[in-house]
Amino acid sequence: MGRRVYGIYPGINDVLGLAQTLLFDKKDVDSYDLVWDDKEPEILFVSEGILSDHGMLEQFKRLYSSAAICVFAPGECILPDLNVFDYGIGYACRGSDDRIVRRPNRRFLSSFITKWENPIKDTAQAQKLLDEKKGFCNFIYSNPNGHSNRKMIFDILSEYKRVDSYGAFLNNMGLVDSGGDDLTALVKNSTDIKSRYKFSIAFENACFPGYTSEKVYTSLEAGTIPIYWGNPLVNRDLNPEAIICCSDRDSFKTALEKVRQIDEDDELWCQMIMQPWLSDEQLKIEKEESDLYYSFLQKLFTDDLESLKRKPEGTWPGHYKDFWIGRQAGTDKFKVNFEIASSMCELIQQGRNLSEGLETDISSVAVYGMGRIGKILYEDLKRRDDITIPFCIDNRVSDSGTDAKTIKLSELGKLSAPDLVIVTVSSEYDIIRDSILSICDTKVISIQELLDKCNG
Repeated sequence: MGRRVYGIYPGINDVLGLAQTLLFDKKDVDSYDLVWDDKEPEILFVSEGILSDHGMLEQFKRLYSSAAICVFAPGECILPDLNVFDYGIGYACRGSDDRIVRRPNRRFLSSFITKWENPIKDTAQAQKLLDEKKGFCNFIYSNPNGHSNRKMIFDILSEYKRVDSYGAFLNNMGLVDSGGDDLTALVKNSTDIKSRYKFSIAFENACFPGYTSEKVYTSLEAGTIPIYWGNPLVNRDLNPEAIICCSDRDSFKTALEKVRQIDEDDELWCQMIMQPWLSDEQLKIEKEESDLYYSFLQKLFTDDLESLKRKPEGTWPGHYKDFWIGRQAGTDKFKVNFEIASSMCELIQQGRNLSEGLETDISSVAVYGMGRIGKILYEDLKRRDDITIPFCIDNRVSDSGTDAKTIKLSELGKLSAPDLVIVTVSSEYDIIRDSILSICDTKVISIQELLDKCNG
């Protein structure tokens, strides 16, 4: 069997669907001998869907711990958390970190764009295109919760001339001229509308290094000059001579002056509209990024899995992963804790004691972990006159909410060891047990072991 893979993406349920998302094809699937496995994948690819879709999140939690390698590969501009994932694929440029790789951007956006080379080659063609323009500038956005810079540039340009807004946001063209009620479809098919104008506002919804979406490309394709904001590294993707780039809010007024200058000078407009969209510099960068990306995939699908692992491991990385994933990576910690607490309460309601599970030679007990379970255990043990509780142990709780003396684990070696330590933190029991035994000579059991003895 080849390398087992799985992808958590909407609408993707086989290797070919994953291959399309990762921008390679069937021959590569066959070459790498990839096998779809939704039970125990060796490599798990994850989309941003886990942030909003409960079903996808549950899949992620179920598979996270068993997958050897986990790759965050979203379609939106989100940096991967390299405390949680081995690798990240997306818009972000690689820089010095070999765990992040950028997709070939033009290939990723190919479903939106039909041409990539400027067809306007001379002044006569440019002048003919200018003569066909009916308006000054367009604004086509329907999301009212988009970045506030969009409204700011709309307002600034509107002080100079009317900006025609077709989308649902700031619409001033009416539903009929905007294409009817389906404004979402309008935005997706905006190239025809843009082609009527000399300028187009092409503002992203985020300032994110590497994030160049289809907005600026469709503006160029429409034969209009984009007024752009978003990717501070956009010059790696597009010839800066072909666009008016706003680097930040302070530059918006400067952009207006440049727009005004070009708008009032037909020769300047024609010179700019003739600029190649990609110069030799952008083509060189694009080839380097593409080569890097496909060599990254080859390494991912062919190298030894152990050598590919990059997620940090240890106490604090473990705490962080538990927090990030909702404390439910691999097993549902909260569910386990709830079941343990319920079993403890049920035993006590029957008039029994948790200490029934203790061996007869135990006279002193320390409780590790003073959360809900630890507090129940402590109060129950206090009922035994023949058992002392010299202290409880909890690294993160200075006030346990009980009358128990509570120490940190590092202080254990300074005190007389109890006969037994009962660990109430089930998800980290093995690590905690080994830590206790490295400090002092005592017996250690988990709360689940104690319950099993009570019910045995």
